[in-house]
Amino acid sequence: MGTVLAGAACGYTLLSSVNKREIMDSVQERRYPLAKIITLCIMAVITLYIALNGIIHPLKLISVDADVSDADNYTIAVGGVVPKQINYVLTFENLSYNSALSEALADDKVRIEPKGRLRKLVDGKIFMEKAGYGTGQEGNLATLTISYRVGPFVGEAYATLSEPLSPEILEELQDSLLDAELVFEVNNKMRRYDLTDYRKEVQD
Repeated sequence: MGTVLAGAACGYTLLSSVNKREIMDSVQERRYPLAKIITLCIMAVITLYIALNGIIHPLKLISVDADVSDADNYTIAVGGVVPKQINYVLTFENLSYNSALSEALADDKVRIEPKGRLRKLVDGKIFMEKAGYGTGQEGNLATLTISYRVGPFVGEAYATLSEPLSPEILEELQDSLLDAELVFEVNNKMRRYDLTDYRKEVQD
């Protein structure tokens, strides 16, 4: 009788163990597909966000400031003339400073192109040469500063920085700074911004 009971107990234990293993295997089979589905969903959301980032957070030029000042970092002889330079301060929303933007600035793919009255000045009375650029970032606002040295033409279209611009030309230059376009070519995508749209902000 004892042998029978012992055999029954062993059989019950074995069946119970097999049943528990089957239950665990079933739970694991359900758990692993669920984990895969969650992982795929997360990857899909991240991919979609990256793809739509330019639509969700579009690049926007929100303000432009421009002025004429004495040239920075320019060595002159004693008693010489300090050249003038034009400074454009461009404030963007959703612009990140990265290697692509840095390369575009260095390669003059982000630049100011004169038009209208400024174009006439550059074509006949003054010249513009790239002086430098700077960047700044605060939250989702980024600032680009692009500067150009300017000087008069002397004689037969001889450009010089050693001669001062006349007060009349300086006044005309100041009034026409925003007769221009910002060319913004980064990552093989080109945008053009008409700076005349921002004239009121500068005048205010």
